[in-house]
Amino acid sequence: TTGAIMTTPSLGLTGLTEGESYDIYLQSNCGVSGLSIFTAPITWTQPKLGDSCDMPIMASVETDCSTASSNTIDYTSAVDLGPFTCDGTANNIGAWFEITSPASGAIKFITTGAMSDLAIFETCGTELYCNSSLPAEFSLSGLTPNTVYRVALWKDSATTGTSDVCFEEISCVFPTGLTATATGQT
Repeated sequence: TTGAIMTTPSLGLTGLTEGESYDIYLQSNCGVSGLSIFTAPITWTQPKLGDSCDMPIMASVETDCSTASSNTIDYTSAVDLGPFTCDGTANNIGAWFEITSPASGAIKFITTGAMSDLAIFETCGTELYCNSSLPAEFSLSGLTPNTVYRVALWKDSATTGTSDVCFEEISCVFPTGLTATATGQT
């Protein structure tokens, strides 16, 4: 696009393609003196869904992942999600998702491929849980029912391959807060 005239310090651009890079050149209108030369290009890459906590991929919590469509993370185009409390290193390559917890407050995270790290956020910046060594299936309970959460899933230093991810409701939650009391000999 060319010829956009700015009269304020910001300009909104629409119709940009996710993951596509754009060069932006600026020039001042100096009134009677004419136009300045163009600036060096400012390169902008339009973020895609899943690149940041503010732009997550909307994902459903399924009743049965064996019959549901999964979400695929393609590591060849995924970005570094940054450090987390359980993994302070760079190169945490993956994607952000938004889910709504089920009424049970319990979810099973199911992955194929090599997924190993997960963090759950109540809001962007408010990390609730982080684990940097997950198995292919991982269950988590204690979430507030019917609440929106952001989930970061990543693989350290990944540059190739994919992982399929599904979020599945656990409707029969395992018991918690159990105590044992001695009642006598058996």
